[in-house]
Amino acid sequence: MTFGVLFDFTGNSNVSKVIKAADMVKQQWFLDAVNYDQPIDLFLLVGHNPVDRSDYANTLGLVHSTIRALRPDTPVQAFGGHSHIRDFKVYDDKSTALESGM
Repeated sequence: MTFGVLFDFTGNSNVSKVIKAADMVKQQWFLDAVNYDQPIDLFLLVGHNPVDRSDYANTLGLVHSTIRALRPDTPVQAFGGHSHIRDFKVYDDKSTALESGM
């Protein structure tokens, strides 16, 4: 199952809508998707987002934590970008994140 997650972007035009990750993880469609009653092999998080949880712009960590609370044993892989560095983080024993760099 895949989710696209931006950092908390506010510069979009009036013809697009960006839902903040903090709001997304509370929405029923997201909770229903994560709690899907069939087996889920992997959660894939992709987006213009730094993978380092200590980065002020990171919202992948929040989405990962929400998924982990609901699905403690399902692997999570994140692919990010934003800070223009190559980065790799281990979120937990079943989750990693990769940022491609420049």
